Amino acid sequence: MSDNSDPFERPDRQRRGPFAAGLAGPGAAWIEDVRAAAAILTRLPEAWIKTARPVPPARSRDAVRAFPLVGAGLGLAGGLAFATAFTLAAPPLVAAFAA
Repeated sequence: MSDNSDPFERPDRQRRGPFAAGLAGPGAAWIEDVRAAAAILTRLPEAWIKTARPVPPARSRDAVRAFPLVGAGLGLAGGLAFATAFTLAAPPLVAAFAA
């Protein structure tokens, strides 16, 4: 009998494998999802995110819940970069490129 199940699917939310990175506890699934969402939505190096690339489709489905959190973080980082450049008397166009 062959096993036709998806190798990335897990019946429970406590995942194992390259995405777990030794995490345990109730927040481990959220941390994994944020890492996968950051890998999908950004071009940050793998070592910073600590997840495998490309992110498998099953992980993409699970990581969708963390997209707003990653998007808010990226927006905050861009806003802080713009505010810092504008505060340092950079012209608005330069401040926009800095963000």
